[in-house]
Amino acid sequence: RASSSKNYLINFCSRKIKSAEKEPGLFDRDSVILLWRLLVVLLKQNGSIVGQDIAELLLSERRESNTSNHGSHDAEETITNTASGPVKSEEEVTGHFRELLLYGSTKEALEWAMSHGLWGHALFLASKVDARTYANVMMRFANGLTMNDPLQTLYQLMSGRQPAAVTLAGQSPVSRMPQTWFLGEIRV
Repeated sequence: RASSSKNYLINFCSRKIKSAEKEPGLFDRDSVILLWRLLVVLLKQNGSIVGQDIAELLLSERRESNTSNHGSHDAEETITNTASGPVKSEEEVTGHFRELLLYGSTKEALEWAMSHGLWGHALFLASKVDARTYANVMMRFANGLTMNDPLQTLYQLMSGRQPAAVTLAGQSPVSRMPQTWFLGEIRV
């Protein structure tokens, strides 16, 4: 009898989901559908739910909304680069980062963010993980700048280190920073 009541409730929730999907004027329709789906998951698992279940529920909802909006992409976002495959938009890259986090893959999400230029997300996430991870992400960010970049010089000064540009300035005229070259021209 408990099984038939459970099945009845699951069927009831499924009908409510279908009804909400067909009603475009429903206030906050996506949230209503999500709540009904959550109730179905709770019923199927006898009231016990873990973070992974919630993540899958949220991601399935997100995938459905992405597939319905898929036709509205700009032509720019679908341009392909012959050397490296399709070029992903910032929204797609951030979406994958979000999915990795929702599935609990923090280290993989950090690596993804850094390799795809999402330095703000990478630095914020690393600051919440631990000091060592944060230091590693900061180092990778700083090492991504060229040695004679004025920002690299500023960051090294603010870190209390001697800027690499100082040691490069005396090596050869070609490797000097543009500011040094300009000052040399003024003195002549």
